[in-house]
Amino acid sequence: MATIKTKHAIAGAVLGVMSGFGMMVALAFSPIALLPTIIISLLGIWAGLPSALVATASNLFVAYSLGGGILALVVIETMIIPAWCVIALIARRTRYYDGIKQSVFMQCGALFVLVVGARLAIGEDIVEYLMNSLRGAINSYPEEYVQMFVAYMGQAGLFGSQTGLDFTQAIPSEQLTALLDAFFAAYTTELNRSLVSMLLTTGVVTGAASYGLSAFIVSRRGDDPIIDYAHPCDWRLSPSLIIGPPACALIFYIAYNMGTRGADSAYLAMYSLCVLLFMAQGAGAVDRWFRKTGATKSIRLFIIAVLVITGLRNLLAIAGVISALGGSEGLISKAIKKHNDKGDGTF
Repeated sequence: MATIKTKHAIAGAVLGVMSGFGMMVALAFSPIALLPTIIISLLGIWAGLPSALVATASNLFVAYSLGGGILALVVIETMIIPAWCVIALIARRTRYYDGIKQSVFMQCGALFVLVVGARLAIGEDIVEYLMNSLRGAINSYPEEYVQMFVAYMGQAGLFGSQTGLDFTQAIPSEQLTALLDAFFAAYTTELNRSLVSMLLTTGVVTGAASYGLSAFIVSRRGDDPIIDYAHPCDWRLSPSLIIGPPACALIFYIAYNMGTRGADSAYLAMYSLCVLLFMAQGAGAVDRWFRKTGATKSIRLFIIAVLVITGLRNLLAIAGVISALGGSEGLISKAIKKHNDKGDGTF
């Protein structure tokens, strides 16, 4: 069992309190991951269960203060329960890739349960409800505040470049209403289209990061019993993950072009999943390549982090596709090797 240092326990408790009061900021600045889930699970592994309990209580207190019992229940269902499930998986010393899969499944399941539950409770489409609520809130503001809001949106280019309006000047009320109507109609359509993709991406990133980082801490600390952990150089997709999601994305893309209702949303979700999967494969390929050049682990991790954070993440996904198909363990490379080993002219 791990022995938690006193300084880590104290620091964890402080960070646990801060995590609650910074919850909304963390969610706003990390649109593809639920940082409270990751933070609670990491604190539980790094600083001990009391720190995770402090973080849990802090997040619940802030959620209840801001949104009452409903928001507190949402935080429990989508963040706290998945975080404690990750801590339990680590305690059981679940195999690395099994732990990743289970954590991702739990996080995605929690998000989809939230959407379905909200739909049943509200009685209407959740996106329509949110957009109507936001529009109602804007309409309740004095006109000068609405003018400032629209001017900011216009200067940011959210209305496009063909409006012919000078957003540094006051906008007539009729045009103000027309601009807001057009914006909310377009944004509602886009949000409906991308909702499944957003939920899937958030669930995959949050679940994988929660378990992967927690397992890294346990592995690095050398806890007994040891935990199964795969370093970036060992990150490789299984054949089913290399073939399955892209095949589904292609099917949904064809269905979308045939005019099938909802196929665009499904295609976007599967495409986003493919990008994430091949980014992981690409990160492994980059790590293996720089390892051969003699780069230290810190340098390799820094390079991968830069590629992920910057706009070069698509290059990382492309590298993943090349590695998954044509790398030393790629599907095509293995097929060619199998063909050559047989030597009979057949695959």
